[in-house]
Amino acid sequence: MIALHKIGINFKNDWQQLKENAQLQKTVLALNKTGVNFKKQWLQIKGNKQLQETVIENNKKL
Repeated sequence: MIALHKIGINFKNDWQQLKENAQLQKTVLALNKTGVNFKKQWLQIKGNKQLQETVIENNKKL
């Protein structure tokens, strides 16, 4: 979660969402490890419940 803070997104709100969703936490950590444009992707994902579910499903297939 340190990585989230370092990229300067709205950490308090994001953390609230993450701590309530263990699968989303795993997905975020996995995304972070892939080195994609994490800030941009996270901003898209956090506002879109369907996209969160899609990302989680895709992550399970990796």
